Amino acid sequence: MRSYRSSLAAAMRGLILGLAFLLVLFARARASEPPQAPRNVCVNGGFEEVKPYLGEDHPVGWFVFNGMDPEIGFAPTSLQAHSGKRAGRLATERDNLIGMNQDLPGVVAGTARFWYRAIHSAVQGENLAFFMIPMRGENGMAGRGEIDPWGPGSGRIRYTVPAEVVGDGKWHRAVMDFDFQDLGAGHCVFTPRVNDLCPHRGAGEMLFDDVEILAAE
Repeated sequence: MRSYRSSLAAAMRGLILGLAFLLVLFARARASEPPQAPRNVCVNGGFEEVKPYLGEDHPVGWFVFNGMDPEIGFAPTSLQAHSGKRAGRLATERDNLIGMNQDLPGVVAGTARFWYRAIHSAVQGENLAFFMIPMRGENGMAGRGEIDPWGPGSGRIRYTVPAEVVGDGKWHRAVMDFDFQDLGAGHCVFTPRVNDLCPHRGAGEMLFDDVEILAAE
């Protein structure tokens, strides 16, 4: 009986040691795996997918607006693309606010990357900008609004087009890091805009393409 118990104990020790060895191998294998690429959550960032609306091709996944005017008044896509066949477009000959929203439910931190081309600006690029805007709630624009849009707690991240690239005919790459977790945001919005919260307003036009929103996991 004693011999049997000794054999059983030795077998159990061997099994435990074998399992421990396998766990070490598994942990090493996981540690050696390359990190996963960040998840791109932008919908139709190349503006290739469009649908007809008010006589123009509107990009799927984007909400185009012209202040409070239901008439958009400009073509929101262009065939002068950075890649593919189309790019997004904003254009006005007045000082009205126009823009294009990409709603990002559940996303509160990450990196936005995109290409843009500044066609013209009456105020040296001051009115051509891209924003990441923190929003309340997790359900997108259909839910709650922007966090403190006019006050110090807004937290908007802004990229303003530099004056020296306006009208140069070239595409330029921009990167915006954002983290709205400390604001209690439930989601955010990526939005190119003309004449929004700028020192001077006026006519302006810009193209943008290959938008990526890389969500922090």
